[in-house]
Amino acid sequence: MAHAEVGRSIPVPNVQALAQTCSGSDEQIPERYIRVEEAAEEVISGRDISSAIPIIDLNKLLDPQSSKEECAKLGSACNQWGFFQLINHGVPDEVIHNFRNGMAEFFKQSLEAKKMYSQVPAVLKGMILSNGRYKSVEHRAIVHSTKERMSAAVFHQPCQDSTVAPLPELVKNDGRAQYSSISFMDFIKGYFAAKLDGRSYLESLKS
Repeated sequence: MAHAEVGRSIPVPNVQALAQTCSGSDEQIPERYIRVEEAAEEVISGRDISSAIPIIDLNKLLDPQSSKEECAKLGSACNQWGFFQLINHGVPDEVIHNFRNGMAEFFKQSLEAKKMYSQVPAVLKGMILSNGRYKSVEHRAIVHSTKERMSAAVFHQPCQDSTVAPLPELVKNDGRAQYSSISFMDFIKGYFAAKLDGRSYLESLKS
């Protein structure tokens, strides 16, 4: 099946240009970026929360002598937090520094230059189910009034002809599958049809 038959990401306008012309008033913010139905949650900050963020050591995770303990920490982080900080991942600081600088320089380019590397409109994007045990934290950030913030996201997905279902070992431990099995293509169709309501779409797949 062709990618275009499945769905696509919502077209995103030039956000940088929008930010430069917007004074911050509600009238100038595009409607698609306003979520009036969402109740604002308390923002937690400070040393206490930063020191409590789970830290996973990749070296220990790959070491047979410590992998069991570190894997338990990873499972707890995914279960309780939905995210974690990874250390000893083997990526040199210089590579990370150059990567960040490259991203910053890229977004300073003209719109025409950036269009040469734009997202292919019909390329699939998606996620995978884990029987509801591991829930990814919702991506939120506090915007600085004068400084830019930058995030780099990397997504993984199964083959197009595969079936998405809860992992058997999780079903065994939990007693039952909380989500129905679904073909990855059908999952993507429904996910894109839900647009910005992706979290509710996952709820609709519960068995």
